[in-house]
Amino acid sequence: HDVIAFLTSLAEFVGEDSRYVHQGMTSSDVVDTCFAKQLTQAAEVCENNAPINEAEGNHEQAALERSNANAYRSAITTLEAIG
Repeated sequence: HDVIAFLTSLAEFVGEDSRYVHQGMTSSDVVDTCFAKQLTQAAEVCENNAPINEAEGNHEQAALERSNANAYRSAITTLEAIG
């Protein structure tokens, strides 16, 4: 189960106090938080790669990466609004 795996990992770093973290947390909380983090990292990769592709003359790829970065940021905003 994803919550158990998360809590087990957390306990390795935090220790005994990690037992208080789970209070009220659901598996959806873990999954939604991780998904938002993944989207944020994906947007950053696209934003960092776009200028490189632009400089190398890969204008279509740069435009695609900018478009994807905007889509990822929009998805994050949507998740925040419904979360």
